[in-house]
Amino acid sequence: MEMTQIPVPYFCIDRDYHILSASGQTEAIFAEAGSLLDLIDEGSVGKATAYIAPSHANVKVELIMKTRSAPLALVDVYQSWDEVGTGHIVCICQSREFQMVTEQLQRLHEDLKEPERKHSAVKAPSGGGAVTMRIRELSAALTTIRELVDLLYPSLLEMNQTVYADIIKQQIDRALQDAAAGYPQAGKRSPGR
Repeated sequence: MEMTQIPVPYFCIDRDYHILSASGQTEAIFAEAGSLLDLIDEGSVGKATAYIAPSHANVKVELIMKTRSAPLALVDVYQSWDEVGTGHIVCICQSREFQMVTEQLQRLHEDLKEPERKHSAVKAPSGGGAVTMRIRELSAALTTIRELVDLLYPSLLEMNQTVYADIIKQQIDRALQDAAAGYPQAGKRSPGR
């Protein structure tokens, strides 16, 4: 069977993560890159360099990778290494439910960036515009979600399953930072909250 005919996303890499060859399915899912690390989200690169190695042959690793269809995709990475240090990597994207959560967070992030365009019909009772009110609502919702994820984090850490939580926290933090940067008054909580 030729490399291009392998029916799953497959990379052949060297010890320095340079891509030596890839399957046709890989090219359909991932953008062209010279290194496997170029396809991994910056938050997962450290994990990739620690666990994708000959010393961890046959160990499955969960990584956040950049795909053509999604900027962040949770991927199960299966690996084996031969005696000369060539890595054989198979990448399987995880469930659609995770992608749906990521997309919802992305929509919240976009709402925070462009609230006036999407929510111009919302009226503030007094003392502020509709945009400010909507940003406060979204910021409060995101802060609550962030706090809930923080409560679950120790249990996930014990199970070595923090990848989902880390992604959610990164997206929420980015959205809250964007809201605070664009509308500093929206990030402030009123006394007693």
